[in-house]
Amino acid sequence: MASKGWSDTSCRGRVDEAFRNKFWSATGVEDLNKQIETKSSAELAAKLGVTLDHAFNRNLDGTIPAQISSRPARYREAWLKPPNWSS
Repeated sequence: MASKGWSDTSCRGRVDEAFRNKFWSATGVEDLNKQIETKSSAELAAKLGVTLDHAFNRNLDGTIPAQISSRPARYREAWLKPPNWSS
């Protein structure tokens, strides 16, 4: 994530792998099936959170903003975009 939102880089695969290795080490989850279940649940929760955050973007008085910020849309796009695991 950069200051202007998610940016695809040539090393995304290495970053993903490093994160996953550190995450599984820190959580102590060694079973592959449990890792798959945990990863799927976390990705679904993230996608739902970003979508709901964008859907309920309101002004303090409850009205819908005239122009919705592109920032949440970039986050939503990054989360909903399927990862490229082959990198």
